[in-house]
Amino acid sequence: MKADGNDYYYAHDHLYSPAALIDSSGTIQERYEYDAYGNCSILEPNFAPDPDGKSDYENPYLFTGRRLDILDNSSLKIQYNRNRYYDYYTGRWLTHDPLSNVDGLNLYEYTKSNPVMLTDIFGLTSSTCGPFCDCDPHLFDEQPIHGCTWPGTWDPIRAAAHFLIGGGRPKIFCPESPFSRRLANYGVFVNQTLRQTFETLEEKAASRASVVKPNSCKAVQIVGWGAPYQFGLDWRLKNTIGSGGGGPDYWSQFIFNARCCLKKPCCDTGHVDVNIRCKVKFRLADLYSIIDFDWGTPFWTIVYFYKDFGPKNISVPCE
Repeated sequence: MKADGNDYYYAHDHLYSPAALIDSSGTIQERYEYDAYGNCSILEPNFAPDPDGKSDYENPYLFTGRRLDILDNSSLKIQYNRNRYYDYYTGRWLTHDPLSNVDGLNLYEYTKSNPVMLTDIFGLTSSTCGPFCDCDPHLFDEQPIHGCTWPGTWDPIRAAAHFLIGGGRPKIFCPESPFSRRLANYGVFVNQTLRQTFETLEEKAASRASVVKPNSCKAVQIVGWGAPYQFGLDWRLKNTIGSGGGGPDYWSQFIFNARCCLKKPCCDTGHVDVNIRCKVKFRLADLYSIIDFDWGTPFWTIVYFYKDFGPKNISVPCE
């Protein structure tokens, strides 16, 4: 904020309520303390009560970062939360909830009577504060792949044997198999294909984040096609993954399934940085044979592996 032509900055608590006002040199100029329902006491930098109980810098933003309106010659202070006004002294809204009973049967109750943990910055519904919430920690656990095997990296003899007597059955490699690990860490594949795929994932995540409610976090699942891959691992006699004998192999598939946590902080207008973190499961499948003649039964080889995306901040519209 600006006051007397100078810039000042806020230090916030867990509810996004300003706890201190700091000048450009980093010196605290004013402090703020609140009771449970938001009634604010103005303090000097040394924690002594301010003599007149008013902000020396006319700071209008207090409890949960919302604007304070001072009426009736300073005898009435109410907080503007966009859709209705909140009264610190009674700990109640002055009008009923526009969304009816989404927060309970009492349409005037503030944050389900839990003001030290919840906020309601729009006067609609209570939520935990975005910068300090998180998704279920098990969201990022690697999910088991059923029906997979754990062989070593195939050699030409093993590939030929499966091609001749495997009957076209898919061969699925577990994420922890040496085969999957080798592919997941293959230099060209990681540096190019995964980079392009993460760009696609970032675009999809930004689209999801733009509609996430401010001051909240949300777990989402994002599924999509990876970037076309034309380079791969020389893992059988002639060809490579993603390359049918030297050119693009259009029988190849590269699919990602991401479990993401999107954390959107409190904001009013403009843009805000949403923190995104994902656990991405990649599925790489290739239909091939080890010979160039059209006979026998080609088979799918399916490899799974995991990669982490983020944490990363992506700028999206606030509302």
